[in-house]
Amino acid sequence: MPRSFLRKLLCLAIAALMALSSLTAFADNKGDILNSLGVGITDKENDDFVTRAEFAQMLVSLGGMENLSDSTVFSDVPDEYKAACSIVCKFGYMNYYEDMTFHPNDYVTREDCAKAVVIMLGHKELAKYTGGYVNAAKKLKLFKSGSADYKGNITYDELLEVFYNALFTETGTPGVSDGVGKTLFDVVYDGDLYEGKITSTAYCSFNGDETGDVRRVRIDGAVYKTAIDVSEFFGYDVEFVLRDIDGTDTITFVIPKDGKNTLLELEYDDIINYSGKQYSYYENSKRRTANLADSVAFVLNGGTASKADKETMIPKDGTVRLLDSDKDSRYDVVFITAPKLKEVSAVNASKEAVYCSDGTGYVMDDYDQTVFEGLELKKIGKNTLINVFENSDAGVIKIVTLTNVVSGKLTATGEENGRDSYWIDDVQYFGAADMICETVPEVGQDINVVLDYAGRVGKITVLSSKDIGFIIDAAKESGM
Repeated sequence: MPRSFLRKLLCLAIAALMALSSLTAFADNKGDILNSLGVGITDKENDDFVTRAEFAQMLVSLGGMENLSDSTVFSDVPDEYKAACSIVCKFGYMNYYEDMTFHPNDYVTREDCAKAVVIMLGHKELAKYTGGYVNAAKKLKLFKSGSADYKGNITYDELLEVFYNALFTETGTPGVSDGVGKTLFDVVYDGDLYEGKITSTAYCSFNGDETGDVRRVRIDGAVYKTAIDVSEFFGYDVEFVLRDIDGTDTITFVIPKDGKNTLLELEYDDIINYSGKQYSYYENSKRRTANLADSVAFVLNGGTASKADKETMIPKDGTVRLLDSDKDSRYDVVFITAPKLKEVSAVNASKEAVYCSDGTGYVMDDYDQTVFEGLELKKIGKNTLINVFENSDAGVIKIVTLTNVVSGKLTATGEENGRDSYWIDDVQYFGAADMICETVPEVGQDINVVLDYAGRVGKITVLSSKDIGFIIDAAKESGM
């Protein structure tokens, strides 16, 4: 049932009620979600730094304060940012300089971000108790675990993470360090939410009625247009926001409904067996079982699959997640992610085609455009690694370029639970089952490794002295 479609714009700023915490389990499309809410910057790259003016604009959008104003004018701020910069200074989220300048092009640090958001969301008292805004931000779990160097500049990707977490953190009030039961989303977007269960997406369904369009989704029998990709929420009970876009009710935000969905993640090494719609697995050295529902849906690499044999259900190089969305202790959806690792042998940009060393090829015109989404043909070439997500029922669903490269000295090798492992500068990485290795590396050698979608080693290349010099020169040029 819908709640009244109202947006309380002034509530947050006047009462200064906002806080930050965490909901990161489903944040893969956090950029799309924030953009749909008017918070993101569409032309920003993930590793770009964020200027003070951009940060001020995003803060105002996050807090729903676009209708507020302040008479303060900074001489060095472009017109498009003047209002936002004035508002954030008025409420103490950011500071200005004695000469009435704002320094709009300076970059924002992680510490700046922590201070602005903690104050904005009413947790100044928490900052006092914990010894500062950074500690308060850590307590509220705003940043990814392991974030360091809070004096350093924050990247756009990190900022999206913080703002996404902020949406679902209980708010505080001045003088109260604990939350008061409402989240930032509740305060700013109160009344926009509907509820339902996602039963069909472009490639997934319980009964063969896939929508065939990534911008269409079926919730409790009704088909909706969506401005974001919600395929990862297939089978979930969700809350979603509907907005009128070009005369059509369109979903602009989706989140799993609190308390309605139970997710069990199984590692390959922990699975003992699969038989008769039942998994047996180890948890903390104890044998457990997980029973599947009679009408369970199997989702392989993002699409419904009819094949449910043992090899498919226990992928050696993949992940298994089980979803129970009706609280009956039986799992309604099995999500299996096990893409194929392939090496590109050639690219034909004019034909928009990618050819692989195993003889397969992929031409963009043969697929929905979302298959090649993010696959920049101009940036890939021979020997580039890709992950191909497909199954026999849905075909190729997604192709992802692997660009996460780690360089360093191989300090040790070994085997753990049947997997090859490599220590690069004393950091351990596990090898993918179909890893590509041109030359077997020896301990002490300098190597390059390309990581697959799950952070496993997809390819190892032993570096020559010439390669090492090139990497050092490139690092110097980039200011690393």
